[in-house]
Amino acid sequence: MLMDWKIADPFLQENKFRFQKSNKFQEEQMFEGFLSTPGAIGSTAVEAKDGAVIFMYSASGGKIFKKSFDSGRTFCDEWTSPFGETTANSNLLRLKDGRLMMTLRNKPTNIEIWKFGGSDFTVVFSDDDGKTWSKERSVNKNSGCYYLMNSRLLRLKSGRILIPICFVPDEFVSGDHFENVGYSGCFYSDDEGQNWSEGKWMKAESAGGMLAEPIVVEADNGKVIMYMRTTRGYLYSGVSIDGGETFCTEQPTELRSANAPFTIAKDQYSGKFFAVWDNTFPSVIHQSPRSPICMAASDDGIRWDFIMELDNNPDHNYGYPALYFTEDEIIVTYYFNETKKFNKEINQLKLKIFNRDELTVRKYIEVPLFK
Repeated sequence: MLMDWKIADPFLQENKFRFQKSNKFQEEQMFEGFLSTPGAIGSTAVEAKDGAVIFMYSASGGKIFKKSFDSGRTFCDEWTSPFGETTANSNLLRLKDGRLMMTLRNKPTNIEIWKFGGSDFTVVFSDDDGKTWSKERSVNKNSGCYYLMNSRLLRLKSGRILIPICFVPDEFVSGDHFENVGYSGCFYSDDEGQNWSEGKWMKAESAGGMLAEPIVVEADNGKVIMYMRTTRGYLYSGVSIDGGETFCTEQPTELRSANAPFTIAKDQYSGKFFAVWDNTFPSVIHQSPRSPICMAASDDGIRWDFIMELDNNPDHNYGYPALYFTEDEIIVTYYFNETKKFNKEINQLKLKIFNRDELTVRKYIEVPLFK
């Protein structure tokens, strides 16, 4: 336990005034707006063929697409593809031949799974930047209880495409086990999403071990790092040396978490890793609190430097963030609502834009646990 507390030191109250001063400067330089009306969970973004940014999120009417030439400050085009309902599954990836690939959530054979939010998944393809879509192709061959969050798709340097997914075996799909058991792993494709293989599922070795809502990044050495939310008070990670097919035993990261949504992504321009997450220990309320939502940066995906609190009202609720990088700017989206509880009916997507040259970090400083 002492190690856990020392890990969390960078994000506690040390130099609190310095944090506030830095945050104020950075907030004055940023743009803040809204990506959605109420009724959304999480978004994703991809570069359009003409250099614009296409944002996408899921709502009750389907997949909402918005196109912007100024990183989301204004929108020049908007359209809806009638797929599904309000869900955290908002994922797009640009393929080598210029098409877009999007993941879709489908009802599994066992309808009980759907009641708990579990799904089967398929992919569709678009030749016209998301205006029309192809027929669906299956991702998982066997129907089951799978969970896929927003902005999760990753292409490796090898060309392989990874879809990190949480899986719950049938025997644990019930009210007694709901959100207490979860395995994490990847489906992977080596032929541009036409066919998918199932990797080996990572089962938690730690006590209280739920490994949920995974996301993956590729390190400079070619290893794949998977990050997961857990019930253990921190985000956990595991490493793959075979392109996401298998992962080592999970380990705690430096990022404390109340089993809440998060994102981690590698900035292709600077080579740095960025995390956006709810920086707090768990409370007696399930998966809470979800405030403050913060940003941190890392050179290796292991040691993290605090940047800022993005939002910190203790009576509000923040989650399902996404990151998108341009040459000069970092774009962050996440839902918020003015209650302490997750509610997809009132969640609204915020959008913030930062000039990367104006961001500052507080370097990690170890301080004595007892003085």
